[in-house]
Amino acid sequence: MGRIKDIQRKNIITQATLVFKERGMFETVMNEIAEKAGITRRTIYRHFETKEDLAYEVMAQMMEQWNEFQIEIFNELQGLGIEKLESFLYQLIRYMEERKDFISFAGEFDFYFKGNPPRDLNSEIKEHYIAIIHNSEDLLMKIVKEGQADGSIHLEDDLELTVFTISNVLWAFAQRIGIMGEGLRLEFGIDPIEMIFCQLKMYTRVLSTRNSSEENKG
Repeated sequence: MGRIKDIQRKNIITQATLVFKERGMFETVMNEIAEKAGITRRTIYRHFETKEDLAYEVMAQMMEQWNEFQIEIFNELQGLGIEKLESFLYQLIRYMEERKDFISFAGEFDFYFKGNPPRDLNSEIKEHYIAIIHNSEDLLMKIVKEGQADGSIHLEDDLELTVFTISNVLWAFAQRIGIMGEGLRLEFGIDPIEMIFCQLKMYTRVLSTRNSSEENKG
Protein backbone atom coordinates (compact mmCIF):
# COMPACT_ATOMS: atom_id res chain seq x y z
CA MET A 1 0.00 0.00 0.00
CA GLY A 2 2.88 2.33 0.83
CA ARG A 3 4.45 1.80 -2.61
CA ILE A 4 1.16 2.56 -4.36
CA LYS A 5 0.76 5.71 -2.29
CA ASP A 6 4.30 6.80 -3.20
CA ILE A 7 3.68 6.22 -6.92
CA GLN A 8 0.43 8.17 -6.69
CA ARG A 9 2.16 11.05 -4.91
CA LYS A 10 4.88 11.21 -7.57
CA ASN A 11 2.24 11.23 -10.30
CA ILE A 12 0.42 14.11 -8.61
CA ILE A 13 3.66 16.13 -8.47
CA THR A 14 4.40 15.37 -12.14
CA GLN A 15 0.93 16.39 -13.29
CA ALA A 16 0.90 19.45 -11.02
CA THR A 17 4.15 20.57 -12.66
CA LEU A 18 2.47 20.46 -16.07
CA VAL A 19 -0.64 22.30 -14.87
CA PHE A 20 1.34 25.00 -13.06
CA LYS A 21 3.46 25.60 -16.17
CA GLU A 22 0.41 25.74 -18.43
CA ARG A 23 -2.00 27.70 -16.24
CA GLY A 24 0.27 29.53 -13.82
CA MET A 25 0.16 29.27 -10.05
CA PHE A 26 -2.39 32.01 -9.56
CA GLU A 27 -4.95 30.45 -11.90
CA THR A 28 -4.44 26.77 -11.03
CA VAL A 29 -6.87 25.05 -8.67
CA MET A 30 -6.54 21.64 -7.03
CA ASN A 31 -9.45 20.17 -9.02
CA GLU A 32 -7.55 20.73 -12.27
CA ILE A 33 -4.50 18.90 -10.94
CA ALA A 34 -6.64 16.01 -9.68
CA GLU A 35 -8.31 15.70 -13.07
CA LYS A 36 -4.94 15.79 -14.85
CA ALA A 37 -3.62 13.08 -12.51
CA GLY A 38 -6.72 10.92 -13.04
CA ILE A 39 -7.71 10.92 -9.38
CA THR A 40 -10.56 12.30 -7.29
CA ARG A 41 -10.50 15.57 -5.37
CA ARG A 42 -10.61 13.60 -2.13
CA THR A 43 -7.53 11.57 -3.11
CA ILE A 44 -5.36 14.59 -3.95
CA TYR A 45 -6.16 16.14 -0.56
CA ARG A 46 -4.96 12.96 1.16
CA HIS A 47 -1.51 13.75 -0.21
CA PHE A 48 -1.51 17.56 -0.19
CA GLU A 49 -3.73 19.73 1.96
CA THR A 50 -3.28 22.89 -0.11
CA LYS A 51 -2.16 24.07 -3.54
CA GLU A 52 0.70 25.84 -1.79
CA ASP A 53 1.98 22.57 -0.28
CA LEU A 54 1.97 21.06 -3.74
CA ALA A 55 3.70 24.06 -5.31
CA TYR A 56 6.52 23.81 -2.76
CA GLU A 57 6.92 20.12 -3.52
CA VAL A 58 7.03 20.82 -7.26
CA MET A 59 9.68 23.49 -6.74
CA ALA A 60 11.67 21.18 -4.45
CA GLN A 61 11.68 18.49 -7.15
CA MET A 62 12.87 21.00 -9.75
CA MET A 63 15.63 22.18 -7.43
CA GLU A 64 16.69 18.59 -6.78
CA GLN A 65 17.17 18.14 -10.53
CA TRP A 66 19.08 21.43 -10.60
CA ASN A 67 21.34 20.25 -7.78
CA GLU A 68 21.95 16.88 -9.45
CA PHE A 69 23.04 18.70 -12.61
CA GLN A 70 25.39 20.89 -10.58
CA ILE A 71 27.00 17.83 -8.96
CA GLU A 72 27.42 16.19 -12.37
CA ILE A 73 29.28 19.14 -13.90
CA PHE A 74 31.21 19.88 -10.68
CA ASN A 75 32.74 16.39 -10.77
CA GLU A 76 34.02 17.00 -14.31
CA LEU A 77 35.60 20.43 -13.71
CA GLN A 78 39.32 20.85 -14.38
CA GLY A 79 41.90 23.62 -14.05
CA LEU A 80 42.34 26.47 -11.60
CA GLY A 81 39.53 27.71 -9.42
CA ILE A 82 38.72 30.68 -11.68
CA GLU A 83 38.58 28.36 -14.71
CA LYS A 84 36.29 25.98 -12.85
CA LEU A 85 34.07 28.89 -11.81
CA GLU A 86 33.72 30.13 -15.38
CA SER A 87 32.98 26.64 -16.72
CA PHE A 88 30.56 25.89 -13.89
CA LEU A 89 28.53 29.08 -14.34
CA TYR A 90 28.62 28.76 -18.14
CA GLN A 91 27.02 25.31 -17.95
CA LEU A 92 24.43 26.49 -15.42
CA ILE A 93 23.44 29.27 -17.79
CA ARG A 94 23.09 26.76 -20.63
CA TYR A 95 20.88 24.63 -18.37
CA MET A 96 18.67 27.65 -17.70
CA GLU A 97 18.52 28.48 -21.39
CA GLU A 98 17.35 24.97 -22.27
CA ARG A 99 14.76 24.88 -19.45
CA LYS A 100 13.06 28.25 -19.66
CA ASP A 101 9.82 26.77 -18.33
CA PHE A 102 11.67 25.86 -15.12
CA ILE A 103 13.05 29.39 -14.80
CA SER A 104 9.63 30.93 -15.52
CA PHE A 105 7.99 28.77 -12.86
CA ALA A 106 10.71 29.64 -10.35
CA GLY A 107 10.09 33.34 -11.01
CA GLU A 108 6.33 32.96 -10.57
CA PHE A 109 6.91 30.85 -7.45
CA ASP A 110 9.01 33.62 -5.89
CA PHE A 111 6.46 36.27 -6.85
CA TYR A 112 3.53 34.21 -5.54
CA PHE A 113 5.07 33.58 -2.13
CA LYS A 114 7.18 36.76 -1.98
CA GLY A 115 9.89 34.86 -0.14
CA ASN A 116 7.60 33.91 2.75
CA PRO A 117 6.16 30.39 3.03
CA PRO A 118 2.54 30.36 4.21
CA ARG A 119 2.05 29.77 7.94
CA ASP A 120 0.06 26.60 7.34
CA LEU A 121 2.66 25.08 4.99
CA ASN A 122 3.26 21.41 5.80
CA SER A 123 6.33 21.30 8.08
CA GLU A 124 7.92 18.27 6.35
CA ILE A 125 7.53 19.86 2.92
CA LYS A 126 8.98 23.12 4.22
CA GLU A 127 12.02 21.41 5.79
CA HIS A 128 12.59 19.36 2.65
CA TYR A 129 12.53 22.48 0.47
CA ILE A 130 14.85 24.49 2.74
CA ALA A 131 17.41 21.65 2.87
CA ILE A 132 17.50 21.48 -0.94
CA ILE A 133 17.89 25.24 -1.32
CA HIS A 134 20.82 25.32 1.12
CA ASN A 135 22.56 22.50 -0.75
CA SER A 136 22.29 24.51 -3.96
CA GLU A 137 24.99 26.98 -2.89
CA ASP A 138 27.53 24.47 -1.55
CA LEU A 139 29.34 23.62 -4.78
CA LEU A 140 29.75 27.24 -5.84
CA MET A 141 31.22 27.94 -2.40
CA LYS A 142 33.72 25.09 -2.81
CA ILE A 143 34.86 26.37 -6.22
CA VAL A 144 35.47 29.90 -4.95
CA LYS A 145 37.36 28.57 -1.92
CA GLU A 146 39.51 26.44 -4.20
CA GLY A 147 40.25 29.49 -6.34
CA GLN A 148 41.31 31.40 -3.25
CA ALA A 149 43.61 28.55 -2.24
CA ASP A 150 45.33 28.29 -5.65
CA GLY A 151 45.57 32.08 -6.03
CA SER A 152 43.36 32.38 -9.11
CA ILE A 153 40.46 34.05 -7.27
CA HIS A 154 40.83 37.20 -5.18
CA LEU A 155 37.96 38.43 -3.02
CA GLU A 156 37.48 41.98 -1.81
CA ASP A 157 34.29 41.03 0.00
CA ASP A 158 33.19 38.26 2.36
CA LEU A 159 33.18 34.77 0.81
CA GLU A 160 29.53 34.00 1.60
CA LEU A 161 28.42 37.46 0.47
CA THR A 162 30.22 36.98 -2.85
CA VAL A 163 28.80 33.50 -3.48
CA PHE A 164 25.24 34.43 -2.52
CA THR A 165 25.43 37.57 -4.68
CA ILE A 166 26.61 35.63 -7.74
CA SER A 167 23.93 32.98 -7.23
CA ASN A 168 21.02 35.32 -6.54
CA VAL A 169 21.82 37.86 -9.25
CA LEU A 170 22.20 35.04 -11.77
CA TRP A 171 18.82 33.60 -10.74
CA ALA A 172 17.10 36.98 -10.80
CA PHE A 173 18.42 37.82 -14.26
CA ALA A 174 17.49 34.39 -15.61
CA GLN A 175 13.98 34.67 -14.15
CA ARG A 176 13.51 38.07 -15.77
CA ILE A 177 14.49 36.56 -19.11
CA GLY A 178 12.20 33.58 -18.50
CA ILE A 179 9.25 35.85 -17.77
CA MET A 180 9.92 38.55 -20.39
CA GLY A 181 10.88 36.13 -23.15
CA GLU A 182 11.34 37.78 -26.52
CA GLY A 183 10.30 41.11 -25.02
CA LEU A 184 13.90 41.78 -23.92
CA ARG A 185 15.23 40.98 -27.37
CA LEU A 186 12.76 43.43 -28.91
CA GLU A 187 13.51 46.07 -26.27
CA PHE A 188 17.31 45.98 -26.50
CA GLY A 189 17.98 44.30 -29.84
CA ILE A 190 20.26 41.78 -28.10
CA ASP A 191 19.89 38.08 -27.42
CA PRO A 192 18.97 38.03 -23.68
CA ILE A 193 21.15 34.99 -22.98
CA GLU A 194 24.18 36.96 -24.19
CA MET A 195 23.49 39.45 -21.39
CA ILE A 196 23.89 36.67 -18.85
CA PHE A 197 27.13 35.50 -20.48
CA CYS A 198 28.37 39.10 -20.36
CA GLN A 199 27.58 39.10 -16.65
CA LEU A 200 29.56 35.87 -16.25
CA LYS A 201 32.60 37.43 -17.94
CA MET A 202 32.41 40.42 -15.60
CA TYR A 203 32.37 38.11 -12.57
CA THR A 204 35.43 36.15 -13.66
CA ARG A 205 37.29 39.31 -14.72
CA VAL A 206 36.78 40.97 -11.34
CA LEU A 207 37.45 37.87 -9.26
CA SER A 208 40.69 37.09 -11.11
CA THR A 209 42.11 40.59 -10.64
CA ARG A 210 44.19 41.50 -7.60
CA ASN A 211 43.22 44.79 -5.99
CA SER A 212 45.91 47.40 -5.39
CA SER A 213 46.23 46.68 -1.66
CA GLU A 214 46.98 43.00 -2.36
CA GLU A 215 49.60 43.92 -4.95
CA ASN A 216 51.31 46.28 -2.54
CA LYS A 217 51.45 43.50 0.05
CA GLY A 218 53.07 41.27 -2.51
